[in-house]
Amino acid sequence: MKLIDSVEGDLHQAYGGSDGKLAPWLSAEEKEPGNPGTASRASNPTEYSHKEDSGDLDLDIEDDEEELEIRDIEKDLEEPTGTVLQKFCRYTRAKLARAERRVLDVGVGVLISLNTLVMMLAHQQMGYDAARDIGEYDPSMDSLSISEDVFITIEEGFALLFLLELCVRLWIHRLQFFRNFFNVFDAFLVALSLVDMLIIKPMAGSGRVNLVILRILRILKLTRSLRVMRTMRLFSGLRVLVAAVSSFLPSLFWSMLFLTIYMVLGGLLIGNFVMEFINDGGQDIDIRKWIWQHYGTSYRATYTMFQVTFAGCWPSYVNPLNENISHWYSIFFCAYVTFVVFAVMRVITAIFIKETLDAAGEDHEVVMSEKEATKQKYMRKLERVFHEVDTSGDGLISEDEFRSMMEDPNVKRFLAGLEVDLNESHSLFHMLADEEGQVSYSKFMEGMIRAHGPAKSADVLCIRQDLEFIRKDLKQIKAAAHADQDREHWTQCSKS
Repeated sequence: MKLIDSVEGDLHQAYGGSDGKLAPWLSAEEKEPGNPGTASRASNPTEYSHKEDSGDLDLDIEDDEEELEIRDIEKDLEEPTGTVLQKFCRYTRAKLARAERRVLDVGVGVLISLNTLVMMLAHQQMGYDAARDIGEYDPSMDSLSISEDVFITIEEGFALLFLLELCVRLWIHRLQFFRNFFNVFDAFLVALSLVDMLIIKPMAGSGRVNLVILRILRILKLTRSLRVMRTMRLFSGLRVLVAAVSSFLPSLFWSMLFLTIYMVLGGLLIGNFVMEFINDGGQDIDIRKWIWQHYGTSYRATYTMFQVTFAGCWPSYVNPLNENISHWYSIFFCAYVTFVVFAVMRVITAIFIKETLDAAGEDHEVVMSEKEATKQKYMRKLERVFHEVDTSGDGLISEDEFRSMMEDPNVKRFLAGLEVDLNESHSLFHMLADEEGQVSYSKFMEGMIRAHGPAKSADVLCIRQDLEFIRKDLKQIKAAAHADQDREHWTQCSKS
């Protein structure tokens, strides 16, 4: 009996408690008491939700909000009524919604890049034309000789393509499209391009538009170059940089405010000191003009101090003062450069570096959370697989149902992504099955996730199943031993 109790205790410790789970198998997320997925599986391990999904089993991993919206769109396909055209429109909308992120976004990113390149060429051509007017013509400028009408035609083509993109996205998302600020901004750019193409250009050609209004609209139209910012989300390598820039913007504001105080103070001090020299008619007029141009007014003195702080050429702004007024100005500028340019600027640089490193660390946390979210999505997909396979609806999978599941091409593709060895499906079923030859929902979910990876995971899963049976056998042996001990005890009592 002591031997049985010892063995059972070792197994109990290996399982990590009375719940019958192996402690080493639990990941850090599953051990956390606050994990909702673990709590739900532990509290009700045999239940699973039956989702009313239709059509082929789709096992792509999408963002939750996008996936829910796509499912709502695909539910329209279940509507049996409607004309052939209506059914075709519903089918096309569902397909576009499913392919939007993988196809439409990438295509639009390429289109935006081409549009930016065309805008650069157009500006280059305008610069060459201006060079001829001011006498800076160079024969090499003839290498780029494109008519303005060509650029106008290309711009109109891009405007129509972006309008088509906007219409497609509005058709897919409808009013949900305007929930995103960047979508609203993109719609504004498209509308601005259409106004320029259909209203401003015809009015400008006829001379019926105010020149000031025309310039304002032209400037607003150039904001379409900001479309290129949308392409940043297509390159994951830029995510850390974008996050870093966003993180230090508040620090940049306060740093510039702090430096502005010193620049304004320095400009006021120097400007007031040199004013007497500027007003002295006995001094050289060229020197007086130079000092007035750099220190004669508040904004000129402040701008000069800005150049001293950031340009790194501060001696050129100090030497004329030393040579023509007094050498005491060098003391002021040496103190200013030592404290502001050397000390304060390095502190600000250190703050920016810290913000950047923190942003990179936060991005690492985002990546880890994305991995956890991906795991949860795999769990939901496995739940759908179980629901599709469990044709009887009793929450158990038989061997025939499991075999038919392994023959489904979509399931094969999904399990191959999980790195589950499909060649050992028979052994996998028996590792997951109970004594009655059936696999429950909890066993299926737990086993398929833990079978993810190379063959060693399946080996440990087999060991776990063997330990489960050994523990049950030990319980039976212990119960039988207790019964024999009690029987022997009563026999001795009856004899006495």
